[in-house]
Amino acid sequence: MGAVLLVAVVVSVSAVGGTVVLDRVDSGADAPTVDLDGRLTAEAGGVALSLTNMGGATVPYRDLSVVVQAGGASDRVATESVGSERSLAPGETWRPSLAVDASAGDVVSVYAVHEPSGELLFEDERRVASDNDALSASLSVDSAAIETPGSTTLTATANHSGGESATFEWAVVDGGAYASLSANTGDRVTLAASSVTTTQTVTVRVTAAAGDQSTTRTVDVTLTPAPDTDAPAVTVLASSRSPESMLVAVSSDERLASLTVGVDGPDDETLALTDFSRRGDGPGFVYERALDDVAAGTYEVTVERAADDAGNDGAGSRDFVDVEAADEDENEEADDGEWFREWFRDWLDDWAGGWFDWESNTWRDWFDDGG
Repeated sequence: MGAVLLVAVVVSVSAVGGTVVLDRVDSGADAPTVDLDGRLTAEAGGVALSLTNMGGATVPYRDLSVVVQAGGASDRVATESVGSERSLAPGETWRPSLAVDASAGDVVSVYAVHEPSGELLFEDERRVASDNDALSASLSVDSAAIETPGSTTLTATANHSGGESATFEWAVVDGGAYASLSANTGDRVTLAASSVTTTQTVTVRVTAAAGDQSTTRTVDVTLTPAPDTDAPAVTVLASSRSPESMLVAVSSDERLASLTVGVDGPDDETLALTDFSRRGDGPGFVYERALDDVAAGTYEVTVERAADDAGNDGAGSRDFVDVEAADEDENEEADDGEWFREWFRDWLDDWAGGWFDWESNTWRDWFDDGG
């Protein structure tokens, strides 16, 4: 298709010995500017032609002729009108009937000529199709698995036993939310995938068409998340809960697959992931462990390992805590209470000939089993 300026260097059509011959001659006829698009398609037993005036001058049908050549013979098609129309106006299409004696596999050449100027407006050739023509196609992909974000190239090929050229139409038929095609036609396209957090599958289909036949092929492309290379953000906080007791809390923006915390001080200890209780199901997680009956003093608590499922380690956070000793007065009061109970029991033994069992809250005399 294109804008054709009909110039003085033209093609003359004449009949010599029953064969139509095209010779270039000079002509003084005015040549209009016309944009003529021709399409020649192969059919079983022949070919079909359509000529469309895409714009420019209106051309009278009497000024147009179509020359068909096949198997060494030629024929000319001309008309004064098509239906009630006597001219091929812009936007209109002429489909002349081509009477051609050709067999399957023969090559047919077609020429559209502007008679007053002898200008060749269109030429093409096609191989006559066979009822038994077959179309085969294949689809290949450079990489059937893409680490996202990323892309891969898909290539389609087709073979038509009748020699027809194939066209291709592409579509993403599944997984279109994760990937798109660079084009919908052509024998090669690019599939571009956006980032995914879980593995996804995208199905691409290509339809190959040649002559009056078509066939489809599909391929699956797997999209995988990019490797996790970010370490979790981890913070440890140690606090004194009560005398001789502390709480170790580790917070993380990811769920941890392994955790090691070192407690250095008067009582050293190493804590593993299984020693902690976890709170939260995301996006934040807290791991807690209470340590009781630890010696008083200053402790340094350090996260020695805090790795996620990918093995990225967010270790390094540390904190300090002072653990207080138990109150000495409280210990003395406890001792005084025990001393009084022992004294009172002895006094009852001497005075009443028996004794009071404080554990069972029962009075016993000397004749009881416990006396």
